[in-house]
Amino acid sequence: MLSGYLITALLLAEHRATGEIDLRAFWVRRARRLLPALLAVLAATAVFAAVVAEPAARHGIRLDALAALAYVANSARRSNRCKTNARARRGVGGGRV
Repeated sequence: MLSGYLITALLLAEHRATGEIDLRAFWVRRARRLLPALLAVLAATAVFAAVVAEPAARHGIRLDALAALAYVANSARRSNRCKTNARARRGVGGGRV
């Protein structure tokens, strides 16, 4: 929520200052700001998965890391949560409703 507000404020300020919004420059600035932290977290996650995580959990961790790298983690989690909830309604598995 706050992120959307801040992004909108930046885009509106750019539009006020220049009369236009350069989306390519916006995405380059955003990537330059966010990718270093993302890559650091993914590196730490890879170390955790290799050293600490149980073998059964590694596949899920790998999928989560790939979803984070592709910036689709929220969609992937939402999709998985919907599938888990549907199984729970059918009485299959241990999902929440």
